[in-house]
Amino acid sequence: MKIQLFFGLLILSASLLVSSAAAQIEEILSYGSEIEVQKNGELIITEKIKVNCQQVDIKRGIYRDFPTKYQDGSGHTISVDFKVLSVKRDGQSEKWHTESISNGTRVYIGDAKVYLAKGIYSYELVFKTNRQLGYFADHDELYFNTVGTGWIFPIRYAYARITLPTEIKINDYKAFTGPQEVRGSNYSARLLASNIIQFETTAPLRAHEGLTVFVSWPKGNISQSSPASPVFEGVAFALLLVIVLAIYYLVVWRKVGRDPKKGTIIPQYEAPEQLEPAAVKYIMSMGYHNKCLLAAISQLAIKGFIEISEHTEAKLGGLFDQTNILLKRKEGELSKLSDVENMIWTTLFANQDMIILKPSNENHRIFYSVRRILKNTLRDNYKEKIFALNYQYVIPPTIAALGLVGLTFALQSDSLPVVLALFLPLGAALTALFLYLLKTPTVEGRALMDHIEGYKMYLATAESQDIALAKAENITTEMFEKHLPYAVALDVASNWTKKFEASLIAQGKDFSHYHPGWHIGNGIWSSADFVDKAIGVNLSNAIIAAGNAPGRSSGSGGSSGGGGGGGGGGGW
Repeated sequence: MKIQLFFGLLILSASLLVSSAAAQIEEILSYGSEIEVQKNGELIITEKIKVNCQQVDIKRGIYRDFPTKYQDGSGHTISVDFKVLSVKRDGQSEKWHTESISNGTRVYIGDAKVYLAKGIYSYELVFKTNRQLGYFADHDELYFNTVGTGWIFPIRYAYARITLPTEIKINDYKAFTGPQEVRGSNYSARLLASNIIQFETTAPLRAHEGLTVFVSWPKGNISQSSPASPVFEGVAFALLLVIVLAIYYLVVWRKVGRDPKKGTIIPQYEAPEQLEPAAVKYIMSMGYHNKCLLAAISQLAIKGFIEISEHTEAKLGGLFDQTNILLKRKEGELSKLSDVENMIWTTLFANQDMIILKPSNENHRIFYSVRRILKNTLRDNYKEKIFALNYQYVIPPTIAALGLVGLTFALQSDSLPVVLALFLPLGAALTALFLYLLKTPTVEGRALMDHIEGYKMYLATAESQDIALAKAENITTEMFEKHLPYAVALDVASNWTKKFEASLIAQGKDFSHYHPGWHIGNGIWSSADFVDKAIGVNLSNAIIAAGNAPGRSSGSGGSSGGGGGGGGGGGW
């Protein structure tokens, strides 16, 4: 009798220990998934999840992961929508928030500030999703992971009820249970109506085991929603960014970028008082231009402080000749030079009396210094006073665009390459356009530009009646050379030279007899090639190349977990 009593107590103690241990296990007691298939192809899903909270993983509540990116049969990524409609705990509305994960969305159910007591809790999550149906030649179907294999808790019991629109009859159905890609059959299924079927598990699901269902029906009863591909999403997002950027720039342009009204342009026979050729180019470009330095060197040459000549260097025994431009220092009355011209001249010839401009651009440091001096001086003298660049308005959209791209990176979006490939060039082109349009002269600057445009009109006119006027005007050599650097700055040197030639002809002279003292060249010139040979393309290209350091550019140029939906969850 005592032995029987002992064994009875032993069995009772073991049972109590097992019951106590079981009570400590966090698990899903029941998991219901009620799916309503809509005529438009959307799914409205109500998940009812009853859990045993023991404050181990479940402290504040549970979370639910839902995949929104899948690979189709061709290997392309397909995106689906996921929208939470309501969240409840024990029949009452519950706080929730979402967070993006690598392949979808995580829904946190619960309040971060509220910790749950141990016990049983029932959660209800209602959400909507689309692009989950399959459309085939002879039928349409739902192949869906009603319980995803991502759940970290065991599940004692699960069911899935699928409801089609009333008029649609279910043709075929089956289900799979177990881990990912396993075709387990621990389930039962029964038709509740011709359009309603319910699947139930007949054995518990361990952690990371799921329930996947398959239901088919006659083709053509459900609308087919177009799958959203990364390309489509990327193009749509990139174009949206471009449109937003364009609207922003347009608003800014209307506010600060519209130029003051231009005055009446009439011919002017002199440049604005005390305005040097380089400054004329800077003002009309509303910023530094390579021809600013070309115009300044031209002015120095004509004032007698630089001699420009050409030197031919034989290459490979004379098979290839290379023409280099030489700038030679000449002395003159420094009082003739402006402060800027004096700085340029002094810097150019600080350590040598002659500079060779050749493709090897070995004097790039000198020209870099000269260009920097001229650029800074012109900026200090004319920027803000004569015009405003308004570049600061480009900073906000640039930061916002980088932030959006960074967010896309963080979300590991498959559409990122498309967004970058489309938005970056379009955004850059749009920004470049508006950087140009946002530059605007001040009222004082607009008046100065009107004068310069009138001066350009005088230098550039080369119609027949103006040539006749030029002949009668008697343009002297001194007059021609005085205005030549300005004509270079305003890109009308060729026109001005033709006017000079017309005037020489009227004086009974030939242009070929014109030999400027500041240039040494070979052959007989005409007005057609004088500008290019003496002060135009050759010298301009040589000066630009001389300011670039050598080598600056490179010389090389059907199973469990196999359907849609799914995911998983855990506690937090």
